[in-house]
Amino acid sequence: MLQCRKVKTKRSAVWAVLILILVGCSGNGGGEVAADAISIEHFLQDKGTGIPAAVKVSGGVLVHTTQLFPVLDAKSSGSSTLQGQVDSLLNELEGILEEHGGGSVDQVVKLNVYVRAAGDCEKVEKLLVTWFAKHPMPALTLIVTPLARPGALVALDAVAVIVDSDTPKGVEMWSDLHAIKGRTFGGEALAAVSGYKTDLVYISGRATKADDLGDATQATMEQLISVLQMLGGNAESVVQVKVFLKPMHEAVFAAEAIQNFFEKMDRPPVVMVEWESSSYPTEIEVIAAIPSRRGEGNKVMYMTPPGDKPSPVYSKVTVVRDHDLIYVGGMVGDLGEDAEAEVKTLYDRMGKAVETAGGDFNHLVKATYYVSNPEVSKALNELRPKEYDAKSPPAASKVTLKEIGVADRGILIDMIAVPAIGD
Repeated sequence: MLQCRKVKTKRSAVWAVLILILVGCSGNGGGEVAADAISIEHFLQDKGTGIPAAVKVSGGVLVHTTQLFPVLDAKSSGSSTLQGQVDSLLNELEGILEEHGGGSVDQVVKLNVYVRAAGDCEKVEKLLVTWFAKHPMPALTLIVTPLARPGALVALDAVAVIVDSDTPKGVEMWSDLHAIKGRTFGGEALAAVSGYKTDLVYISGRATKADDLGDATQATMEQLISVLQMLGGNAESVVQVKVFLKPMHEAVFAAEAIQNFFEKMDRPPVVMVEWESSSYPTEIEVIAAIPSRRGEGNKVMYMTPPGDKPSPVYSKVTVVRDHDLIYVGGMVGDLGEDAEAEVKTLYDRMGKAVETAGGDFNHLVKATYYVSNPEVSKALNELRPKEYDAKSPPAASKVTLKEIGVADRGILIDMIAVPAIGD
C-alpha cells in the first residue's frame, strides 16, 4: 500500500512540525484516505541559540535510542576531534531515524548529550546549534560524565516521535548488528519504539547492595522487572535502561549483567552515567511500555509498589496513559546569596517552561536531578516538598556528579510533564 508523507514546518515564536501520513493514496489522488498527525511544538527558544526550554509532542509513537558513540576511525583525522565526533553522532542519529523509522531529525524532541570534559560543554552546545541550523532544535540536556568507550569525547541518546502504524502495541526493537558495531557499548538495540496502544511507565532509580557491580546490576534489574510485572508488563516491555554507576571503567560488568538478563530477547537501549556514590555500586531506572488502559482514571498514575515506602517528593512509578508529553531541557538556577536561592530560581524557570507548554506542577512525570554541591542538594531536599503535591510528585532519580558543566552552579534538572488539559 502506498504511503504518502507530507511534512510542514513553520518557524515563529514557536517551532511547529506537523506530519501527516496519508494511507491508501494513489498516484492520481483517488482511493480511501486515512490520516494520523504528529504535532511538535517548541517553546521559549533562546534568542541566540534557538534551543527551546521545552518541547511538546502529541500523536505518533515514541522512539528512545540507546547511548550512541561516535565512530572512532583511525583513518579519519576528524574522529579524534570534538567537532568530528559531534558530527558523527548526529549523522548517525539522522541515519537511524531515516533508515528504520522513515523519520528525520526534525522529529527529535529531546537530546541528552554526555560530555567527557566539563570544559567542553559550551563548545558542544555551539556545535549542536551549528549542526541543527536548518532543523528545529530539540530540548537539550548536557551531562558531564566519563564515557564507557575509550576515545569518545561525547555520546548521546535521543527521543523522537514517528508515524508508525505497524507498531500498534508492545515494544519494537530496532536492532542491526552490523550497524551497531562500534556505535554502542554493549551490543544492545539501537532504539526501541513504544507502540501507540501502550501506556508509558517511568520507574524511579532503584539500587541494591551487592559485592560487585555485576551482581548489583543483576539484582536491581530483577527488582525493576518485578515492578513491571505488577503493572502487567515484563522484561520485553522495557524501552530503555539507564544505569548510574561507579567507576565507569567497570561499565563492562554492568553491560554483561544486562546482556545476561535479556539473553533470550533483544536487549533494550542502555545509557550509562558515572555517579558519585559511596553506598551502592549502581542505581538503575527504566522506561517501559505496557498495554494501554486509556480512558481509565487520570492521565498520569502516581504509584508506590507494595513493600515500598511512599515519598512526598518522588513517586516510585508513574504511568502515562497517552503519549502527549512535554520535555523540558536541562536547566540551572541563578547564582544568589545562598543555595536555596539557586534552587528557587531554577524551579521558577522550570515552572515557566512547563506552564508555557501547557502543563503544571501537578502533572509532572519524571525528573532527573544532577547535583554537584552538597549545600545545593540539601536545599533541593528542603524545597521539593513545597513545590510538589505530596500525592503526585514525579518519578525521579537524584544523581551526584563531580561537575554539572555550568560554572559555579550546583544543580541541573531536566523534567518530563504532560499537558494539564483533559485530565
